[in-house]
Order: sequence, then structure tokens, then C-alpha cells
Amino acid sequence: MPDKLTKKQFEREMQQLAQRVSNLNPLPETGKQRRLKKAAKDKEFFARTYFPDYVTHGFTGDHREIFSLTDDTEQPQAILGYRGLGKSVIASLIDPAHKILFKKKRFLLFISETSSKATEEFVGPLRVQLESNARIMQDFGSLTTHGMWEWDDFTTSTNVRVKAMSWRQSPRSLRNGPHRPDHEIFEDIENPRQGDSPKIMKRKTKAILEDFIGAAELTDFTALYVGNYTRKPSVTHNIVTSDEFQEHIYPLLNEFPITENTRSRWPEKFPMPTVKKILRKLGTVGFSKEMMQRPESDSGVIKEEWIRYYHPSEIANRDLRIFIYGDPRKAGGTGGDGSDDAVIVLGVDPNDLIMYVLYAFIRKSSDLGMLRQIHNQYELFPKAKPGIETNVAGRYLQNAIDMVAKERGYRLSWTLVHQRLNKEDRISRLGPFIERAEIRFRKGHSDQDRLVQQLVDTPDWPDGNDGADALEGAVTMHEQGRSAVVESELY
Repeated sequence: MPDKLTKKQFEREMQQLAQRVSNLNPLPETGKQRRLKKAAKDKEFFARTYFPDYVTHGFTGDHREIFSLTDDTEQPQAILGYRGLGKSVIASLIDPAHKILFKKKRFLLFISETSSKATEEFVGPLRVQLESNARIMQDFGSLTTHGMWEWDDFTTSTNVRVKAMSWRQSPRSLRNGPHRPDHEIFEDIENPRQGDSPKIMKRKTKAILEDFIGAAELTDFTALYVGNYTRKPSVTHNIVTSDEFQEHIYPLLNEFPITENTRSRWPEKFPMPTVKKILRKLGTVGFSKEMMQRPESDSGVIKEEWIRYYHPSEIANRDLRIFIYGDPRKAGGTGGDGSDDAVIVLGVDPNDLIMYVLYAFIRKSSDLGMLRQIHNQYELFPKAKPGIETNVAGRYLQNAIDMVAKERGYRLSWTLVHQRLNKEDRISRLGPFIERAEIRFRKGHSDQDRLVQQLVDTPDWPDGNDGADALEGAVTMHEQGRSAVVESELY
């Protein structure tokens, strides 16, 4: 069943959606035929009439273009836009409903990273709208059947089929009666947690361009790739640079960085004061990627000019909250590969929440060597909270913890952090803190110069970026507290 939710959670969410849309105020009984005739031709009118809870602001020229692109039979279209644009609502809910209700298509496919994701995010909510939306039922009648009516695959009473799929599945034998898929929507194809290796990117791109497009109807076929263009290399970048898809990129602003001439492309929802708040929250790099659709390239995303150093006198006599975070190279590792063991000591001023890197250890060591470094720092800062990444934790690390505990005559109460995002995304999120000088470094101290270089060069640092990753782990401990990310306590 769904990726993020258990079956019971998913069905509960669908029940809540059904209850909400079943309570929409009814439409006037008079003028129904005129309304239907207009809705068939005017998708904006269709959206406002049958999906009023989704259309809370006026449409812009960008939205009108997206509506028109969904019917382009000349070439598959890539729709890439800022967070909050509403591209998914248009391309993956309202427009599919329009195609189904007015029988403009016979077989719609939704393709995502997994079939469960496609079900949870797109096909399930679309099914609920068709079977429970009070206004749709009023004007179009019941669309449910006694035949195939599953969450991930259903056929309406008007013989339109909708199916959720993973990019890994083959579409070659799929039919709805005599019809091959004639409308395909690719959304949430990329893995947001782990990221995609070059090999997987290549396989996903091939699946889209050859397998799915190749299995579709030869005439009157439409396809959409919907997403955010935030990184290259990526599957999205492959689609943008392919000859098969025509790309359409929608930034929030007419220009960036912001000047006195900067204008929002959707001022009703995103007036400039709101835009500036978002900029402060995301930082320049995050805003450029997420809201302007300027993808992060292989070059670093943290700028050298952002780095702020401190002198020890600045923190003298301050009561800092101390976090010690260790990132082991690998379970049982002895430094034989290109990565490092890393330990970061972070001091946080509770008054202004400025974070000071007090110590950095970034070396090819061993589990024992890394753990001894953590104990050394704990003995300097006995009130510190020690934590360690558990993604590679195994019996070797457990044995090493036992050995160092016996050496020192005491055991630490470890906070175990299990990282769920890929490393580059974790490090990139430090950008806003560093840009605002909320993380500061001590030049020339311990391995901090190496740490700064890793941050600036991410993701291209030749020997890995384990120190930068450990810094993000220490920041996570400070932000979320021990319990928010703890899997379990060793002792």
C-alpha cells in the first residue's frame, strides 16, 4: 500500500477527504447544461466550479499556460515550477478529472517512484473526488462500477481507466479494452530521501522516454512530467535536456536577486513581503533552487564568502549548550577507503542561538579512534550531549563502544541519529544558517579549515564530505532535541 502511510492511515485520509468534498455546497439546478458546456471548454471555470476548496486564489498566466499544455498532443511537456505554484493540483488532479468526466481520454497512467506513492498522492485522491465530490456527482452522476474499483486501479462507469504505476513496472501489455494508455503523468519520480545514483537516473530516464512513451497510443497521446527543477544531474535534468520533452520552467519572481524592480508572478498568493519571508527562511541558495528553479549543479552550494569566523574571546564566559556528534566511516572501518571518521563539537548560545564549531576531527581513523575522540571531548565538556550516526552501526561499532567504555571506566548515554535524507541534501540545508552567520568557525583550529573546505566544495570535495555531514548531525541534535531523532538508547 502507500509509501508514507500504513493502509489504515491512508484509508483514513481518504475518508476525511471524501467527507470534506461530499459537503460542498450544491450548484444551482437551473442552467446545468450551460454550466456543463462551459466547463467542457473552460478549465478555469471547471476548476472553480467543481474544486472550490483547491482554488483559493485567482489564476495567473502561468496557470493558464499549464492548463493548455496538458492537452498538447504534439510533444510531451515538462512542467517545472516553484513550490506552491499549484502545478500538481492542475496537472495531476483537476485536469485528469476534466479528461475523465468529459471522456477526452480512455486510459490515464500515473507513474511515480513507487506505485504506492502514485496511489497515495494522485490516483487515490482522484478516485475520491470522482466518487464523493458532491458537485461532480450532481452534474455527472455516479461514476463508480461493480467492476475494477481499487485504490491503485479503477475504471469508471464511462469506461475510463486510471492506474498507478512505478517506473520499474512494464506498461507494455496494459490495455483498457482496445485502448493503450493515452495520457501519462510522471510525478514524484525521483527519490527524495536517498537521491538517485547515476545508474538509477539513467534507468528512470530510459523508462520514461522509451518504455512508457513507447507503450502509449500512437495518436492523440499526451504526457506530462511534473516536478521541481532543483538539481543536476537528476532525472528532471535529463528530461529537460532531452529532445522528447518540451520544458516549461516557472520561477516565482521576474528576477533574482531581489531589486526594486522585482515582481512576484503570483502577487495574490505571494506578495513581496511574503516572498522576503520565504527568502529569509530558505536562504539564497535554497530560494534560488526551490522558488526560482535554478538547479544546483555539481559545484558547491555554500559560498566561501558566507563563512564567518569567531575569536575565542567572543565566547568566553558564555554558558553554551554543547553537542558532540560522531559520524563513523563504516562499521568495522579502518580508514581504508576515501571517506573519513568525523567528530564535531558544537556550542550553542541559548540567548541568540548562534552555533559555534568548537572542535572538528576529520581523519581516516577507525571506530575506536573516533570513539576515543568523542570521549576526549566529553571529558572537556562533561555536560555535553553525545550523539552518533547509526546508519552504519553494527556489531563492530557496538564492540568498539564497549571497548572504549571499559578503557575509560564509564559509559556515555548515546543519542543515536538515523539519517533519512541523502548526504548532499543534509549538507545543503546548512546553507541558510551559514549565510546568516548563525554557524561560525574558528580558523586554524583542529580540522576546522578542512571542514570549511568541505562545506564550500560540497558535493565535489575529492575525499568525501564526512566532516560537513557530521556538522549537520550536530545541528540536527540541537534543533530537534535528543528524542526527535533517537532510534533507541544503547545505554
